[in-house]
Amino acid sequence: MATMMDSKHILLVIDDEPGNRRLAHHIFDQPYHVISANDGAAGLKLFLQHAPCVVLLDVIMPGEDGYTICRRMRELDETGLSKILLVSGKAMIDEVLQGYACGADDYITKPFIRQELEAKVSVFTKLLHAEKSLRNINQTLEKEVKTRTEQLLQAEKMAFIGTHTAQIVHNLSNPLHVISLNSKILHKQYPDDQSLFHIYQAAEELNQIVDSILSSARADLQSHTEDVDLNIVIEKQLQFFKLDKKFAYRIKTSTELMLLPSFLGVPNHFNQLIANLIKNAVDATNKTQNPTLLIKTQFHHGFVECLITDNGCGIRHQDQEHIFEAMFTTKQHGTGLGLAYCKQILEAYGGAIGVQSEINKGTTFFFKIPVNKSVAIAIA
Repeated sequence: MATMMDSKHILLVIDDEPGNRRLAHHIFDQPYHVISANDGAAGLKLFLQHAPCVVLLDVIMPGEDGYTICRRMRELDETGLSKILLVSGKAMIDEVLQGYACGADDYITKPFIRQELEAKVSVFTKLLHAEKSLRNINQTLEKEVKTRTEQLLQAEKMAFIGTHTAQIVHNLSNPLHVISLNSKILHKQYPDDQSLFHIYQAAEELNQIVDSILSSARADLQSHTEDVDLNIVIEKQLQFFKLDKKFAYRIKTSTELMLLPSFLGVPNHFNQLIANLIKNAVDATNKTQNPTLLIKTQFHHGFVECLITDNGCGIRHQDQEHIFEAMFTTKQHGTGLGLAYCKQILEAYGGAIGVQSEINKGTTFFFKIPVNKSVAIAIA
């Protein structure tokens, strides 16, 4: 385990020749904290204790040689960040290649030129710092991607629950009005019957609750509306997905985005819409060699249109008519909410969504949104 010593500035020298160790201390003592060992076993112990940023490792030593020690360092080093420079009097290509095969980062021959050694150590120190920074950035981005994915799933669930709550409440309103009206009539006919009066009062209270919920749902959609440019939404979502290096390096993405008019809407609705469809493409290409994702947009006959195509596993014909139904999923760990939410969003804006797919060839989701239609009153 590394000590509290600053590992960014620790240089470990492993050499059985005292003169070489003294020379390394003389050259590097100022910018680095130099520690040294006269054999491989002692050097390996220091390596595990201090996690040095650079190791100068002599190849020819009594006991285990530098190649063996280098290999053991790579096996035991949890971070894999330390830079190992093998030092030897030999300069044969076979020895150099053997060093690289053992996990060495570079090879320098003795007697070495001081300026060359200083330059190599300096370069590898900077490289290590850059790799550490990049690793920290990647870890932060991976956490952000995980958090965003969890938020997306939660948003789907809450949107679905909220939408269907409004539907259920809306369906309750008619029978409640019937109960209210008839209890009022009965109470007039039998004014002394307090039970009828209480039924009428309870029905009126329920009617007020229903009206309040429906008004809230309408107000929620009508607030925070603004001009939406679908091309910008797509570009932002792709940028977000590319924060995940697995997506960025595994899937070849391309876009053909034509000039589009904006339309009035709630931006988050369309962020969720595009994110859901991209995530479906990612899941579909999980086992595809050379996966691709193509997103096209166009403006046609008063509609903003979008096509999202992947070359993934495809969707069975018998499943295609059900994939927009809530709780229906073809994924092992799917929720069955994402595509249902997409359909509800688009229909609320007067749009529509469809799919074309072929097994083992790929899938295209396509949707359209009218630009001359105002925001729907409620997603229901």
